[in-house]
Amino acid sequence: MSSKRKELKERRLKRIEKRKRRKRIYYLFAFIIILISVVVTAWYVTSRPKPTGTLIIHVVDEDTNKTISGAIIRIARADEPGKYGASNEQGVYRFESIPVGNYTVTVTEEGYHVHPETVIVEAKKTTDHTVKLHTHH
Repeated sequence: MSSKRKELKERRLKRIEKRKRRKRIYYLFAFIIILISVVVTAWYVTSRPKPTGTLIIHVVDEDTNKTISGAIIRIARADEPGKYGASNEQGVYRFESIPVGNYTVTVTEEGYHVHPETVIVEAKKTTDHTVKLHTHH
């Protein structure tokens, strides 16, 4: 092989290697951009505050319409454990800043039937719900 042919072959091989290096750099750069995009998106989604609302439960006797103090109130969504409270002297308990969604409200008090009810809590709103308890007959 002539020296000119060798030289041409070497140049061609160098050009091919240079293209391969550029391609690898391009793929590495694209991978880094995609990775940064995924990380930023995940951070944004998880760092946003979850929408919440307030739920006020009023507990009254169904027959007399008198408030019932000391009743145990449980609210629960299907995907999490429940939260508890006890009605005050006015028969009221406030659940503040709870995630929005459907809640099952269960109120228990000695001498009364337990009857679960469904309540919807909406974002940035206060939901008032009255639970009327029936006495055992």
